[in-house]
Amino acid sequence: MLHEDTEELKTFFKVDVEVATFSNQWELPEKVEYYLTNEEDRHRVQTAGYERCHSQPYTYRSAVDAIVAHHAESAKQTRSLRQLE
Repeated sequence: MLHEDTEELKTFFKVDVEVATFSNQWELPEKVEYYLTNEEDRHRVQTAGYERCHSQPYTYRSAVDAIVAHHAESAKQTRSLRQLE
């Protein structure tokens, strides 16, 4: 996978191991050219990214569960702060 380099992406994948990244519009074609001409590196990243995705529960359900858990924790912290007032 070739993806825009973001902090969020780094929480899910190891850059240059499981995902290739680009930082701007000028770097994108360079990376495309690199991976098109370097089959071994392309397959290495492809295989590692595929294995990562299939070893983790990357589903809509797991995403919803994470969002709900985040908001539940946030609400719990808000209630705690209000009790201190």
